[in-house]
Amino acid sequence: MPSYNINDFLILLTTLQIFIYYIIFVNHALMTKGLSKISNFYFMDYLFLFVCLLCHLLFYKFF
Repeated sequence: MPSYNINDFLILLTTLQIFIYYIIFVNHALMTKGLSKISNFYFMDYLFLFVCLLCHLLFYKFF
């Protein structure tokens, strides 16, 4: 079993919190027609970065 320290969980929780706020912001902007279809590109870009960070936190302990 890989050993996780508290910093990994703090980084993960902070990223999750930012990600949730980002989803709320994008949903609000789409509801109010404040953003165009470009916002979908930004959403996918941020989702990709989030998945990369998550995979890094999960896998760099194994290798």
